[in-house]
Parts: sequence; C-alpha cells; structure tokens
Amino acid sequence: MTGGTNGNGAVSGDLRGTGSPVPRIIPGEMVGRGADCRALDDLVQAVRGGLSRSLVITGEPGIGKTRLLEYTAQAAEGVRTVSMAGVESELRLGFAALHRMLVPFLDRVGVLPAPQRGALGSAFGLAAGSPADRFLVGLGVLTLLADVAAEQPVIWLVDDAQWLDRESLEVLGFVGRRLYADGIGLLFGARDASPGLTALDGLPTRHLSGLEPAAARALLATTVAGALSASVAARIITETGGNPLALREIAGQLTPDQLAGRSPQPHRLPVGRRLQGHFLRQVKQLPAATGTLLLLASAASSDDPAALWRAAALLDLGPGDADPALAQGVISVHPRVTFRHPLIRSAVYEGARSGDRGRVHDVLARIARQDGDQDQEAWHRAAAAVIPDQDVAASLERSAARAEQRGGYAAQAMFLA
Repeated sequence: MTGGTNGNGAVSGDLRGTGSPVPRIIPGEMVGRGADCRALDDLVQAVRGGLSRSLVITGEPGIGKTRLLEYTAQAAEGVRTVSMAGVESELRLGFAALHRMLVPFLDRVGVLPAPQRGALGSAFGLAAGSPADRFLVGLGVLTLLADVAAEQPVIWLVDDAQWLDRESLEVLGFVGRRLYADGIGLLFGARDASPGLTALDGLPTRHLSGLEPAAARALLATTVAGALSASVAARIITETGGNPLALREIAGQLTPDQLAGRSPQPHRLPVGRRLQGHFLRQVKQLPAATGTLLLLASAASSDDPAALWRAAALLDLGPGDADPALAQGVISVHPRVTFRHPLIRSAVYEGARSGDRGRVHDVLARIARQDGDQDQEAWHRAAAAVIPDQDVAASLERSAARAEQRGGYAAQAMFLA
C-alpha cells in the first residue's frame, strides 16, 4: 500500500495489494467526496462570477462537513471567505451568532436605511428602542452583506450551524432564500436531526453519508503506515459505517499487530457514542491541569480568547497547561483555542463531573461580570448552580426581558425556562 495526504485531507498516490477496486482519486479532492468537492467548486465559481449561492451540508459528527468547508476556503481563490462556528454555550442568546458573524463589518451599519439600521441596532443592543423586527433585521443583514460583497465576492462558512441561536439561524435562512446576484455565498455545515435547522428550509442541501468501501479503504491506506489486514480493514469500515473521522481515530488507536491481523482486536471498536468515549479517554490521559483547561475551553466562547485566558488565570492555569493537549493534537491555540473536532469538545464537557463544570462556569460568570456582559454572566451562573437560587433566577428574568427588547423571543423563552 502506498499513498499520502495533502493539507486538505486529499489523497495522492495509489492503493495496491488490497485485492479490491479502488476509486479514481483526483489530486486536490477529498477521498470519496469528488462529487461534493465539484459542487463546492461550482458554488465558488458562481460567487466569483457575481452570482449568489447558498448550500447546507448535513451529516453525522465526523462525516466530513468541516473538511468540506475547509476545502471551500482553500478553493476560493479571488473570493473573500469569512469563517465562524456555532457555540453551544451561546445557543440561548438571541442574535449572538449573527453578532459574531457581523462584528468585522459593524462599522458599515451606518450606511443602512434607517429602519434596517434601527432593527440591527436593537437586535445587537446597540440602541434603545422597540423589539427588533425580524423582517427588518433580515433585510438589514442582506443589505450589509451586499455592501461587503460589492468590494469583493465573499463566502460565509458557518460550521456547527446546529449550535446557532434560533434568531440568528432564522435571519440567515431568510437571507439565503433571497440571494441572487450579489456575489455572496452562504455555506452551512450542520449535524443531522437538529430541530432548529428548519429555519434553513428551502435552501439547497447536500447530505453526507459514510464513504463507500473502496474510498474508505483508500482513506485507511493514508492513515496506516504499516501492514493492514483486509479483514481488519473490512471490520473497521463496517463498524464505522465509513465515517472518515471514526476510520482515522480507530486506526490510530489499534497497534501495528492488531492492524496487520497478528493479534486480537478489541471486542468493540469505539463507534458513535463509544467514539465520543474514546475522545474522552484520550483527554483523561492528560494532566489534571490540562483537563481543567480543556473543560474551561469547552464551556467558553471560542471567539474571545482573551476572556478564556483571564478565566484560566482565576483557576491558576496558564498557556503552558495547554502544551500536553497541543502535543497530542487535541487542540490548537492560535489565534484561539480550537478543538480538533467538535466531538472532542462535546466529550470533554459532557464527560466532566458536575462540580467541575460548575467551577468553570463560575469563573466564566466572573469574567462576564467584569466585562459588563450581564446575559453571559446570568447564563454561566445558572449553569454553575446546583440548587434553586432566587438571585440567579432574578438575573435570568432580567436577561429574558432584555432578550424581549431585542426581539429575541426564543432566547427570552430559554432564559425563563
């Protein structure tokens, strides 16, 4: 077996000695995703030519959605790309994702028509007024994106769209259904079976399933350095359903003798929930301080690295505590702390003890208080609470009232709940 990968996970070389047909692999494309890559190339070409396109890519965790968004960014020569990812901890904060998406362009709000300007100002808490009108917010975002694209065609890449707050997702769906000839692209990656994604109904959608067996074998060939038994490969492919992330992670955990079929394999390979457990076992092998830092990062917004490190200092943690996780490839820290895959972030948070989660939410609430972010403070204080607390409840009610003033009714309901 021979083969190699390039920077976007594409394959060069060929696969020999398996006794099975191997797909034709085009340089620069991801294994088994040729049709998807070509669809994304068409999207980029259309936007580059001054047209607009929207596309939603769905699939289970690890199936390749993030890699396809990365492929698009790399293929978008001559087109500006802006990337963002949904953050689960901000799911209940109305218009939070939309605000993060537009922060680099908020200086352009002043050029919007007055009704649109007022609606965005109300939604983002930039101006006092009546609750934001969703229609006017959508029109304001559409006008703002068109103003940005007038200088250079632009594609927004939105990963983990299932973690976007409902208000933001509804606005982006509204915008996506009205794009035509502005040189704007909206590309979403989202997990399957996410109820909130109904806000994107009507947008073109591509569903990713597992790789075909031949493509899965080709991907395994780029992962395994030594011998790979055909029966072992077949078992990995069958039990992972061709999920690329699971294929790579499981192959990386088996010993060379297990991969070659010379020694027994584990009774159960870590697939699905077991794959999340596999990530958690990896993390638990790291030093305790590193684990605490990862838990803090899993609960914090990834878009404010300064706040994360200030919170870390309150726990007597520093950048050096990230080094073991960096060495294992669990996270990257520049320009912000980012997990290698969303499953790792979920595994770290969900697998932590409730007392440890409460401790990190408590320090994040303290940082939010210092920054004057009352809604984030209330949310983190609520997440840290273990018994009914009237003061926390009152803070949540005040946040609900502010959400109502912004027109964030879903956020209002979540705060009240």
